Amino acid sequence: MKNKLKMQKPDYIFLGLFAFIAIFGLIMLSSVSTAVAFQRFGDSLYYVKHQLLYGFVPGIFVCAAMAMIDYRIWKRFAFPLFVASIVLLLLVLTPLGTTFGGAKSWINLGFITFQPSEIVKLTFILYLATWL
Repeated sequence: MKNKLKMQKPDYIFLGLFAFIAIFGLIMLSSVSTAVAFQRFGDSLYYVKHQLLYGFVPGIFVCAAMAMIDYRIWKRFAFPLFVASIVLLLLVLTPLGTTFGGAKSWINLGFITFQPSEIVKLTFILYLATWL
């Protein structure tokens, strides 16, 4: 028998709270960055546009994609992902580790630079959720 992708009814309360927090965050970003953005870039909404384009919109697509994956699949990968993220933390101590802003907590792969601690946050929550 063929497995079909079964979409469940969305939780409208959760979506409403998510929308409220996202809009509230963009309003707060706008209120604190307007003067600096205008001074540096000549556009008072520069930081809001940047956050929408590079943070919010990609985040919506990733959230939608993750919502389509059955949560039980993540149980199998929780521990290996957690171990891989710990290895990424250790890579900071190698020559791949890069210093930005006085902290050597970044990994530079040439085409991308990222903080492994951000990945650890997600994998640790996933690991704890499956463990508990």
